[in-house]
Amino acid sequence: MSSSRQQRLAPIGIEPIEPDLDPGAYAEVYRLARQIRASEDRVLGFVPADPATPVTPLAVQLALALSDATSEKVALFDANVHDSRLKGVHLPDDPEIDGFATCWLDNRTAIIVSVIESPVGGRNMPKIEAAIARARARFGWVLVDFSGMEKLGEHRRAYDLVQGIILVARAGQTRDKVLVRRQREIPPERDLGVLLVG
Repeated sequence: MSSSRQQRLAPIGIEPIEPDLDPGAYAEVYRLARQIRASEDRVLGFVPADPATPVTPLAVQLALALSDATSEKVALFDANVHDSRLKGVHLPDDPEIDGFATCWLDNRTAIIVSVIESPVGGRNMPKIEAAIARARARFGWVLVDFSGMEKLGEHRRAYDLVQGIILVARAGQTRDKVLVRRQREIPPERDLGVLLVG
């Protein structure tokens, strides 16, 4: 299982955290996966507090740990149709549907990436909404990486597509006023708090 994960993630430079190689890091990610498993929210969004916050590597590790913790299928949905970091992993195993393709990292974990090439804000939202709805029907859990959505003003509308939102910030580096401003953009009923990385 881990060799498949490694092969699929190698093009984007993300090394899967394995329990036998890095037990401390895996324990932290697995702990968070167990907390998510205990919640009723099955579709979660991850929002960077600022452009320098690395949400994508965290979301990948969390998707892998959540599939381990639940033994259910987990999708990491890349909502950034403009500048996706996950496009490098695009080796579609499933046919492309309406601008999105699926790449399986193992038998339970998949990455759904956009093959849409449109820098126009707002026009992609119906396709993103339909793709997330398909993923909800197909997977036990859907984690949505909202990195880059704020560049074209699509993020607030996109937040309605998920049940809960976790704001990701860099420990000791993200300024408080930036963090507070970003958290105010999240609807209170979907706000699951702040996760510090680094």
